[in-house]
Amino acid sequence: MDCTGSGNLPGKTSRCRLLPAADGTVKLHLFLDRFSLEVFGNDGSTCVTTRMYPDPDSPGVRLFVTDGAVQMKSLDVWTLKSAW
Repeated sequence: MDCTGSGNLPGKTSRCRLLPAADGTVKLHLFLDRFSLEVFGNDGSTCVTTRMYPDPDSPGVRLFVTDGAVQMKSLDVWTLKSAW
C-alpha cells in the first residue's frame, strides 16, 4: 500500500506478503472512506490498514504488484452514501 501521493500529510508505504490460494488466485477487498484504507487479502488471511488525508488533487486508487505478475479477472466497485 503506497500512500505517498495521498494528500496533505507525508504518505507512507506498507507491505505484506500475500500468497495465492490453492487454485492460484488472490482475492482482495478494499474499503476506502474519507480518511482510511483497509485491504483484506484472501478472505482476511492478511490485512493492511492506513490513515490518509487526501486533497482534491490526489491521483485516486491504483493497483500494482511487485515481484510477479497478475491478471485481473474481475473488479466490482460500490459507492457508499454518507452516514451523515
